[in-house]
Amino acid sequence: MTASRLINGLCLGMLAAGIAGCGGSSSSGGGGGTTPAGNAAVTIKVVFDATNSGKYDPNPASAKVGDIVEWDFDDDQNGPHTATSDDGSTFNSQDKVTGNKGDKYQFTFTKAGTFPYHCTFHANMKGSITVQ
Repeated sequence: MTASRLINGLCLGMLAAGIAGCGGSSSSGGGGGTTPAGNAAVTIKVVFDATNSGKYDPNPASAKVGDIVEWDFDDDQNGPHTATSDDGSTFNSQDKVTGNKGDKYQFTFTKAGTFPYHCTFHANMKGSITVQ
C-alpha cells in the first residue's frame, strides 16, 4: 500500500507540474504572449538608437502563422521599453516583462495580418510585423 501511495503521489505531482507548464496568457487577435518557453522562429532586438529613444531590429519584420516571435530587450540607455500592439489588445510585452535589458518576450501569432506596434514609453519607437 505504501508503494501505491508513493506512485499516486508522484503521478499527481507530475500532472500538476505539466499543467503549470502549459500556462501563458492568450489574447484576442494574433495569439498568446508568454515569457520565453520555446524556440523563437523570429527574433526582434530592442536596441539603443542614438537618434531616437530606441529601436526594433529588424523593422519591419515578417513571420508565418504559428511562429513564435521573440523580442529581446537589449537597451539600457533609455529605461525600459515595450512591444505593444497599436490596437492595444493583440499583444503587450508589459503584461509579462518589465522591458529592461536582458528581458525577453514571446508571442505566438495565430492569424495572418500586419501588426503595427510601439513602445508605450517612447512615442517615436514604432515597429511592424507582417504574418503570412
